[in-house]
Amino acid sequence: MQQGFFVLWCFSVVASAVSWFYLKVFLTRFGSAESRRRMTGSELARQVLDRHGAGRRSIHSYSGAGRAHFPSRPDGLLLSEAVYDGTKLSDLSLALHEASHFFAGTPSPVPGNLRAGAGHSFGVTILVSWGLVLLGTLFPALKGLAGAGEFLFLAIFLFTFSGLREEWEVTEGAAGALTKLEGFEVDERVAIRRILAALPFLPFAELFATPFSFLKTRKKIPVKSFAA
Repeated sequence: MQQGFFVLWCFSVVASAVSWFYLKVFLTRFGSAESRRRMTGSELARQVLDRHGAGRRSIHSYSGAGRAHFPSRPDGLLLSEAVYDGTKLSDLSLALHEASHFFAGTPSPVPGNLRAGAGHSFGVTILVSWGLVLLGTLFPALKGLAGAGEFLFLAIFLFTFSGLREEWEVTEGAAGALTKLEGFEVDERVAIRRILAALPFLPFAELFATPFSFLKTRKKIPVKSFAA
């Protein structure tokens, strides 16, 4: 049983690492250019929400890089400060994807409140799982901790997998919303579409990257709001 858990844990770690590398390549290759309109992520999200009948929803930001997994509250969109003020195509793609969660995608079978709570404690849980595996590996007397860490990581991996269908549908909705936005050049639209196609893998990539970046991005405190 423990060996089976170990094999599944190795698979989930490798899958997360591949997702991280795949997404990093896409964001670096297609998303490093600045938007010619100098539009920020919050401004793009505001346009998308207004166009799809979600104009009442406000946009909030928290300190740090990356992106939030779920809205901070039912009536508000949560973006990282880097995406909120960012003008790179990668920032705009992330903002577009997050805004599209409000009008596209079949909801995950996991209840919304549970998903939101898990999103807020995501980094801590991953760090705990990695720490348990490390302790159990270094100290044979504590090998039971390694099994607990592997089980915890697998639970997070399956939890993330449960939302994959929604992520793909949101990506399709975001691509459709992009066609209705004005002011983007053809090459910018192509780059954003390519980034959007890779974003469903972002939650898996964060499973691998979180232990290396969590200490810098742990404070998800709203610092500004873009009201409706």
